[in-house]
Amino acid sequence: MQFTQAISQFGQKIGLGELRLDEQNSCSLLFDESIEVLFTADDEDKSVLLSCSLGKASELAADLASARALLEESLLGAQTGGAAFSISSDDDSLVLWKRHDDSFIDELDLEKKVNAFLEECIAWKEKAAHLEDDAGSTQVNDSLAGLGGALMI
Repeated sequence: MQFTQAISQFGQKIGLGELRLDEQNSCSLLFDESIEVLFTADDEDKSVLLSCSLGKASELAADLASARALLEESLLGAQTGGAAFSISSDDDSLVLWKRHDDSFIDELDLEKKVNAFLEECIAWKEKAAHLEDDAGSTQVNDSLAGLGGALMI
């Protein structure tokens, strides 16, 4: 089942009516009034990207130690359910995203994948909130600024 059909049936199942993609081949759903998941279909690549903003990247990874911690925990998707992190230059948000092929067995298959991604979004939003709290109380600034612009290897 193609993604456009699966998302339509998924919308009907959860009581939102028929969901359709916009002109950018995207649609978003808000879960628990706090987690927005953006679905973006790529017809050329035959894929669907699920993504979720975790907050402002400049606040969540304000220092090198925080950024490093995020990257270590997401090595090869081991602690992210196969998802990865990126930073959106549009709004400085730290984004958790995951790619799926655009064919699904049925809307239940899509629902299962959405629920698994939501679990990761919830967990990482919690971790991100702790990172932000810890950034304000950190004694040592492990940023590149202390290197005087020089790269040391």
